[in-house]
Amino acid sequence: GERLSLSFRVEDSDGNAYMFTIPAIEFSSGSITAGGLDSDVFMEAEFEAVLDPVTSSMIQVDRFAA
Repeated sequence: GERLSLSFRVEDSDGNAYMFTIPAIEFSSGSITAGGLDSDVFMEAEFEAVLDPVTSSMIQVDRFAA
């Protein structure tokens, strides 16, 4: 039931960067897969963006020129 935020950065072929931020997400389902000792742990989850009361937004996109 706890809200989290999610952000990721992508870059185009010209070197411009875009930062996508979802300030408030709620998970609706998820499962964790562990391969074994000393191996990566993966989480597959479904989530939805909800209105963030601080920013009054559901998604924010920032562009940084090359």
